[in-house]
Amino acid sequence: MWRDRPVNPAAMDLPDHGSFDPAQPEAFYLGQGADELRATADARLVVEGQQLRVHSQVLSVQSRVLRSLFAAQAEGGSGGGGDGAGVPPAPKRARQGESSSRGATPAAAPAAARELEPVVLEQALQGFELREVALFLRLVYCPDDGGPGRLHFELASLAGAACLAHQLDAPRVLRHLIAAMQSSAESLDSHTMLAAWLGVAEHCKQGELRACCIRRLATLLLADRNGDWEGGPQRRGHSGVQQGMEDLNQLQASQDLLVVVLFSQALGISQESTQVLMGALLSSARKAASAAVQTVPVAGRGRHAAHARASPASFVPSMGSMRQVLGIEGEGQQPGRHRIAYDDSSSDDDIPVQQRRANA
Repeated sequence: MWRDRPVNPAAMDLPDHGSFDPAQPEAFYLGQGADELRATADARLVVEGQQLRVHSQVLSVQSRVLRSLFAAQAEGGSGGGGDGAGVPPAPKRARQGESSSRGATPAAAPAAARELEPVVLEQALQGFELREVALFLRLVYCPDDGGPGRLHFELASLAGAACLAHQLDAPRVLRHLIAAMQSSAESLDSHTMLAAWLGVAEHCKQGELRACCIRRLATLLLADRNGDWEGGPQRRGHSGVQQGMEDLNQLQASQDLLVVVLFSQALGISQESTQVLMGALLSSARKAASAAVQTVPVAGRGRHAAHARASPASFVPSMGSMRQVLGIEGEGQQPGRHRIAYDDSSSDDDIPVQQRRANA
């Protein structure tokens, strides 16, 4: 009998993370060559047209929603129904030793008449991808496989699997997935994946993950802007102090913040998180301007080197940078999410900040 205890991943002969085979999805969570496990499966999950064999008792331990669905199926009848809907009632069994109207005991009835058809669930999994469901099931069957660092090669599936765990009320699985996203967010370079994780954090009310994603997005946006102005004040003809103060004034003028709003809308970031993100950018600009004031060149120290990175964190993305960010297919792009299409006919030199400087 299955018990509420971790299963050794090695004992199940599970394939490595990152090696999911859509032609053999069951091997990803049951293990390769697990014929006995497949033979004892009493339920089916239908995902993208494929049926995944599962064990209702194992899933019931981890998911309160699935437990209720399986219980409803058991009370209303067996198999064939869509998540408990339209399932015909099962014939009641006679008590042990009690004869039926024909004088036969239950033991004498054919085995096929007593066996229940597998329970089939489909509606509860609609909208989720096969790999996301397989990852969720892997952590249900083998919780130890969701430890720190083990999900590095499943980053693109973490958001979907976490949403599924939240929807099915599987808190233990959700904790593993949230911890994996939180540990990876600080080093992630994908704008779209971070936006997807931010959406998960908001939906599942995970405050720490939300803060990590916002901090990392702010860092990436500032780095994008730095790339547009690489070369420092030597290229622009401004001192570090002047540039830091100008950056702050232009940022507070809100035209650059409008770019951040467009970026956030394109990636589906909520209004509340967008406001927090803009606050983080303004805070970084103030710190950069303050740092620039403190780095006035000193004779003999090499004035060029002193100002090469005088205000590195005081930028938000330019429109040219945003075209590149929004034009790529992000690894974490969610199905059906619309992206803003920008006109790339103009050059990257056609930037709102430069236009303001030219018109000044």
